[in-house]
Amino acid sequence: MTARDTSSSLGRSSPARRTVGYSETRGSGNQFTLARLVILLLLLGVLFSGTFSVRPAAQTSADRIVRLTFLQLNDVYQMLPSDLDGSGGLARIATLKKQILSESDNLIFVLAGDTVSPSLESIVFKGQQMIDLWNILGLNIAVYGNHEFDFRADVLRQRVKESNFTWLAANVIDKRTGSPFAGAQRYIIKEIEGVKFGIFGVLTLETLHTSQPGPDIEIQDPISVGQTIVQQMRAQGAQVIIGLTHLSVDDDKKLAKAAPINLILGGHEHELIQTQSGDTPIYKMGSDARNLGRIELRVSASTGAVQSIDCKVIRVTKDVPEDTRTRAIIDEYEKQLEARLGVSLDEKIGESQVDLDAQQTSVRAKESNLGNLIADTFREWTNSDVALVNGGGIRSDRLYPAGPVTNRHVYSILPFKNKIVLIQVTGAELRQALERGVSRVVEEGEDGGFAQVSGVRFVYDGKRAPGSRIVSATVGKNKLDNKKSYKLATVSYLADGNEGYTMLKGKPDLTASGMSKFDVDLMLEKIKKTRVSPQTDGRITRRDGN
Repeated sequence: MTARDTSSSLGRSSPARRTVGYSETRGSGNQFTLARLVILLLLLGVLFSGTFSVRPAAQTSADRIVRLTFLQLNDVYQMLPSDLDGSGGLARIATLKKQILSESDNLIFVLAGDTVSPSLESIVFKGQQMIDLWNILGLNIAVYGNHEFDFRADVLRQRVKESNFTWLAANVIDKRTGSPFAGAQRYIIKEIEGVKFGIFGVLTLETLHTSQPGPDIEIQDPISVGQTIVQQMRAQGAQVIIGLTHLSVDDDKKLAKAAPINLILGGHEHELIQTQSGDTPIYKMGSDARNLGRIELRVSASTGAVQSIDCKVIRVTKDVPEDTRTRAIIDEYEKQLEARLGVSLDEKIGESQVDLDAQQTSVRAKESNLGNLIADTFREWTNSDVALVNGGGIRSDRLYPAGPVTNRHVYSILPFKNKIVLIQVTGAELRQALERGVSRVVEEGEDGGFAQVSGVRFVYDGKRAPGSRIVSATVGKNKLDNKKSYKLATVSYLADGNEGYTMLKGKPDLTASGMSKFDVDLMLEKIKKTRVSPQTDGRITRRDGN
């Protein structure tokens, strides 16, 4: 169920309270930028509104109640406001956290995964900018998300060393040590006013094909691991169990059914979600700090029984003032970013005559005019028969209105900086690729592997079993021939077999020597040369049951 969200004022002022000490301080060596030195001097904070409640037990009048507040974010990739209207942004989160901290007896600030990548800034800083800001914001605990592994294991290992907060990863194991990767913990048990609270973290198995964890990392089944971990935590006296997860909501529900968990704070989906599995509430706060969750637990001090769980949500609109010191840090990173990229990010480079649809609900589930523009540009540049781009590689989750297009727009849409490759495939392999493109979108609603295409038109039936959904396909004016060879333009990420495109793996790149180009650079050139006006034209058609 998708939750209703409402906004509110920042609320009352009261004496300062305390943040629960879950953090582990980790040094980051001597490699500090000016921005990172300034960051270490700051203290920051958060709040919200819009209410869901779960009250699993009655309270006796004589019982002393322990109150614990969680601040929750998930899938936060960007420092700056996430929407074109100026809403969101970590400088506003800083303002809100200060207010919440003043109102809460015990506060734990958590991130349910995905922050190191992808973003415009991560092209240059590889997530360092996000770790610095989380350190300043006083983040206590994070769980690994799939995008933490986008720059491979060594980069994430460095980001973890720089973190002044605890990472959780019960099911992400370094094969060489048998322990959670990079010093993460499986779980934490903390006694607060006589009640033992336990928090564990698990990551989706999808990470194996949606990111690049590498051969030395094992990701175990999160459901079975969660079940075992909860038993261990209960055996060690944990009275209240919280799961910090980066899973699909379906897997969150499976986890709740498999083990006695009081609360799940999740990520991975980019929607505001409130749902429940049995007696376990599950909350997700969307993405990019558009919403901030404040979850209040009231627990019996004598029995450890949860008396109530209340969740308030605030829309982080532009009406929330930005914390000036945090914004100064972000602006310093922006200056460094422009210097490293050699561009003015907000400079107009071209114009679109139509709205450009980079919304996740479009690029990961159906034909998108922006997906068509990118795929058409790849095919035109490589002179290929067909081009294929995965929707998960098209980022920013925005609808860009017709008008000026800036450097920032293009870098935000294509932040992975993938190399464009030209490979030769058989018709049978191309059909398999198209099948992969529509294999998960029906069950999951959205899928990062969904194929945006050029040069091919196809019809698929969502009611058929995955692997047999393509009803018809044509390349140019001719029916797709399984025995014929076709030139396919795509990105190196897919050509390496990622996102389930194993049929493309191992094929030589036919791009002329010295002619390779990154996707973002090609699109910048295209928009500078042409006043674009992409349309959807029915190249992807879904006909269920026909």
